[in-house]
Amino acid sequence: MMIFRQQDIQDFILQLKPNQPIMGVDYGEKRIGIAKTDRERIFSNPLCVINNPGFKEIKELILKERICGFIVGYPLSMDGIEGDNCKKVQIYTNKLFEVTNLPIYLQDERLSTKAAKNFLNESYLSRKEKDFLDNKIAASIILESFLNFMRNS
Repeated sequence: MMIFRQQDIQDFILQLKPNQPIMGVDYGEKRIGIAKTDRERIFSNPLCVINNPGFKEIKELILKERICGFIVGYPLSMDGIEGDNCKKVQIYTNKLFEVTNLPIYLQDERLSTKAAKNFLNESYLSRKEKDFLDNKIAASIILESFLNFMRNS
């Protein structure tokens, strides 16, 4: 199986095709935030929000955007312990791999949703708009965290 964790970042990077974007995923029980990198993997952009599980939409995005791998937010607790939400992400990630056969990296996502909410609270959007956007902003923050970690590894 090609699902990688922090200690396996170099192995994950070797699985990626050059000059193709990576997709960031912020898993939620109702909605999934999606972001993607540019081809050079320098920055991330929020892309969309899809309803869980969204595998059909993800497969369409893979073809349209030429995605070569996934960064999935991994919701460790603040003390680094894997809880029930990590198990849900593991189940989703296993299915995502079955459906796409693309490498997946589990990125520590502590505080990404909070950072997204803080970012959106500074905007003039309605609460409903903020609730919808926070998923794809969180996906972009998760992806950006990975890019920073990758550059420093």
